[in-house]
Amino acid sequence: MFRGTPLSRALKIIGTVVGAVIIVLLLVIAFFPWNRLRGPVSRAMSAQLQRPVHIAALHGSLFWGPHVQVRGLTIGNPSGPAAGRWSRWIVSIWC
Repeated sequence: MFRGTPLSRALKIIGTVVGAVIIVLLLVIAFFPWNRLRGPVSRAMSAQLQRPVHIAALHGSLFWGPHVQVRGLTIGNPSGPAAGRWSRWIVSIWC
């Protein structure tokens, strides 16, 4: 029975490992917990806008119509005459 050369066996092993890594990466992307990014995204927005920012929920998908959806986006006004007023938005970004 023909078992193959050492080079062909090495190529099969390398191909299997590369294929497994690609599958794992696709699964991580598919099931990524987008809501965990609420804190870092709201802090970055607060720093850029110089206003308090709060995000209630963050959802996204990179498959079947890549999109990011932000629910309960609240942006406060800066201190001054309009202090105490807030804006509430729902933002969806589809690619």
